[in-house]
Amino acid sequence: MANHENNFGADNKVYQIITDVTITAYMSAEDLDIEDSINAALDDAGIYWTSSTDYDREQKLYTIIYEMEVI
Repeated sequence: MANHENNFGADNKVYQIITDVTITAYMSAEDLDIEDSINAALDDAGIYWTSSTDYDREQKLYTIIYEMEVI
């Protein structure tokens, strides 16, 4: 999901469009293989990313949120 753009400007115009992107993975159980696959895909694409994990006790779901900027 593209959240918003964080464009880089020069000479009073947009020089480079930079889009902030969030990818959220929901799992019923913690699955390190899936997490490793997503990590590897982002790395192979040359994308710098950060992630955070959470567990929603009410919905019984593990969540991994990946955040990145894409040019």
